[in-house]
Formats: sequence, C-alpha cells, structure tokens
Amino acid sequence: MTSLNKLNRGYVFALGLIAISSISSFLVINNALKQQEKDANIINTSGKQRALSQKLAQQVLSLYINQKPEDQQYIKEQIQEVMDELQAILKDLRDGNPQKNLPPLKANPHYRVVFHKIQKELDKMIHLAQLGMQEPPPDKSVLIKLIHQSEKFLIKVDYLTQSLAEDARERVINLKRSGIILLGLILSLLFVEAFLIFRPLIRMAHIDHQAIEDKNTFLQKTNTHLHEYIEELKSAEEEIRVQADELEKSNLKLDALNQKLDQIVQKRTQKLFDKNRQLQQANQELNVRNLELDSLIYRISHDLRSPLATILGLFNVLKFENDEATTREFMTLAEGEGQRMDRFIQSIINFAQSNRLQIEPEIIQIRTLIHECLKDFEKMPGMATLECQVQIQGENTPFFSDELRLKMIINNLISNAIQFQHNQPSNNLLVIKAYVKTQELYLSFWDNGVGIREECLDKIFDMFYRGSEKSRGSGLGLYIVKNTLKHLKGKIEVSTQKGIFTQFDIHLPNMSDFFLKNSEKTLKINAHRLTAS
Repeated sequence: MTSLNKLNRGYVFALGLIAISSISSFLVINNALKQQEKDANIINTSGKQRALSQKLAQQVLSLYINQKPEDQQYIKEQIQEVMDELQAILKDLRDGNPQKNLPPLKANPHYRVVFHKIQKELDKMIHLAQLGMQEPPPDKSVLIKLIHQSEKFLIKVDYLTQSLAEDARERVINLKRSGIILLGLILSLLFVEAFLIFRPLIRMAHIDHQAIEDKNTFLQKTNTHLHEYIEELKSAEEEIRVQADELEKSNLKLDALNQKLDQIVQKRTQKLFDKNRQLQQANQELNVRNLELDSLIYRISHDLRSPLATILGLFNVLKFENDEATTREFMTLAEGEGQRMDRFIQSIINFAQSNRLQIEPEIIQIRTLIHECLKDFEKMPGMATLECQVQIQGENTPFFSDELRLKMIINNLISNAIQFQHNQPSNNLLVIKAYVKTQELYLSFWDNGVGIREECLDKIFDMFYRGSEKSRGSGLGLYIVKNTLKHLKGKIEVSTQKGIFTQFDIHLPNMSDFFLKNSEKTLKINAHRLTAS
C-alpha cells in the first residue's frame, strides 16, 4: 500500500506539472495573440496615414481647380479635418491610445528617431497645405511642393510600417519557439509519468493477479451449481421461444398472404380502371372518327360531284359545238376540272396515308426533296406566274424523317402559295427556307399573296375549312399538314398580314435515334429469320 501511495502522489505531482505547463502555454499564447492584435492595430493605423496624405494632396488640388466660393469653403474644411486627423494618428502612434488598443512606441529609441523625422515631414506638408488655403491662392508651385513633400512623408511612413511589420514577424517567430519548448516539456513529463508511474502499477497488477485467480477458482465452483440451474431454466425458456417463433412465423405467413391478396386486388382493380379508361378514350376517339368520317364522306361526294358535273356539262356542250377554238377552250376547262379532282383525290390519299402508315425515318436530302415538290406543280394553273426561291443552310448535316409525310407537308404549303397569290401575272413570290440543325429541321414558307384574315387564323387547320373565296381546294391541305406534323412530333406557326404576306414556320425533330432503333430491330428480325431458315 505504501508503494501504491507513493505512485499516487507521483501521479498527482506529474499531473500538476502538466497542468502548470498547459496554463503557462495558454498564458504565453494569449499574451502573444494580444500583442499580435496590437501590432495589427499599429500597422493599420500607420497605413492609414498614407491614404490621408494622398487625400490631403487631392483636396488641395481640388481647391485650385474648383473656383466656386461655397465649394472652396467646404474643401478647406475637409483639408483642415485631414490635417487634424494626421496629427492625431501620429500622436496615438507615438504616445499610445488605450481606447484604440495602441501601445506607446516613443519608449523605443529607434521609433523615437523615426517619429521625429515623420513629425518634421508632416509639419512641412501641413505648412504647404495651409499656404494653399490662403486668399488669394498662391501659384501652382506650392501645389507641386506639397505633392513632393507628400511623397517624402509617405517614404517615412512606409519605413515606419515596414519596421513595425518586421518587429511583429520577429515576435511571431519567438512565439513559435516558445510553443515548441513548452510542447517538448509536456511530452517529456508524459514520458516520465508513463515510465515511473504506470510501469510500477503494471508490476503490482501482475503480483495481485495470482490472488485474484484463486478467488476466481472458488467462484467458478460456486457458479457451476448455479450454471446447472440456469441451464434447466434455459431449456424451458428455449421451448417457450420455439413455440413463440412458430407462432410468429404463422402470423408472418398470414400477413404476407393478406398483403399478396391486397396487391392482387389492387392490380386487378387498376387493370380494370385502366381498361375502362382506355375504352372511354377509344369510344371518344371513335366518336370523333365517326364525325370526321361522316363529314369526309359528305365532302368527298360533294367535291367529286362538283368537278364531275362540270366535266359532264362541258362534254354535253361539246356534242353540239363545231368551232375548234371553243372546243379547245372547253377541253382545257375540262382538263382543269380533272386536275382539280385529281388533287382532291390525292389529298384524300395523303390524309389516309398520314393517319395509317407507320413512320419510316430515312436520310432526307432536303434540297432535292424541295425541288422535286416544286417540279410536281409545274403544270398546275398559277405556277407559271409564281417566282420560287429556295434558300438552304446546313444541308450537309444528316437529317432523318419520314420522307413521304415530309413531302405531303411541303406539297400542301406550295399548293397554298400557288392558289392564294395575287391576280397580277408578275411580282408573285414564294420563298422557301430550310435550316438543317443537329436536333431539328426548320422550314419557312413565305409568300406575298393575299394573306389570311385575322378572324380565320384559329380555323385554318380545321378539316374542310376554306377561308377565302379564292379557295378551290379540298379544304384538307392545312389539316393534313397539322395532322402529319403531329405524327412527326413537329409544330407549325403562322404569321400573316392581310393583302401583304403569309409565312408558315415549321420545326421538325431529327429522328436519327428512332432510325437507329428501327435499323437495329430490323437487323435482329432478319438475323432471326436467317437462323430459323
């Protein structure tokens, strides 16, 4: 016990030394931080003199430039404030200022000499500034002297600031050295404590270990009887636990069956709901299709009978006509009606193809496609009086789309421009612009035709809508354009001014990804067929 008491006293003594060392370190670091704060305040205050000296020179210069009496009085007040502040800063640095945390520097012989030189240069600068404030103002030589004197003052101030910074750096280095020494002292104390205190404690623990083992042997024998009793209790507890586990498993199975049944019911309910919604949508779409079909049948019968009746009437007249010129004129009229009927039938075919054919993207040569479409209208009445200009950018950029549907769109917009041009045989113009980008194709169709009335803009894409007395078409053209763009996931915009112009702007997405997917699918199908054969 005596040895243990000695070890305890040594341990307490060592902890006391470590505590004293730690407190000493804290005090040293705290004093150093306070000194650094003072050094920072001194350097900032010293540096402020530079800005004030420059401000003094600028204010005196403003006094020379600005000749207004009220402004000169204000500038003089500013100059006086700057001079007073310079004097106050120099006094604070020299004599110290507890409120600003500035210690006196005049006790240091080196700084005392520096302050004497700075005060001398400052007095000269203030004297020159006071000369510049006299009435009437002296010549500009005083201003030049003031600027030179300000530079001399700044040199002295910079030297003071540099000296203060060097002293501060020296104190930081000394602080680091003190910290290293204190750290070494604490580590040494820890080493001594470990070697002289904990090592003997370990030896004493080994000595007491045998006594503890003897006591453990006795306790083990006592515990053997308890262990046998506990084993009996555990056996009974195990039986209870097994029964509880079986009951829990049964409950879990029952819960799982209930959850599975709920999921099956929810899935079947959702399927019934989805099918019901699909059925409602199908019924709505079927109703719309039936209405469109009724309208389509009525319009088809009417629009086919009209040119057919005209042709039959012309041929009935031709039976009794002997004049060759009149006969040729009637034949031309009949041919025009036939072409009109052909265009109407082609519109119906386009409408059907746009709704039913599968989208088949392929590489599009946009310039070639536009010129092919224009060529298709060479013999159409009105084409000869319409000047067509084609402007294409980025045609080397690969663009994929459904060529058949794209041709439908271009044909219908060209046909519109031909039908709705002015009656004069010249100055009718159609400008087709195409800009092929990586992500989309931009198409623009601009014509200087009769234009569209504003009240008709919301209806021009409706089926069988004819918004002008000049319209001799089927009324399906713009409806087919809108419907086809919907299939191609494109969009169309129209801008117009009655009697001046009409412009349709189209944006079509590049279907290169869709083309690649379809190509991969086709290759897989062909490979499967080859393997099967």
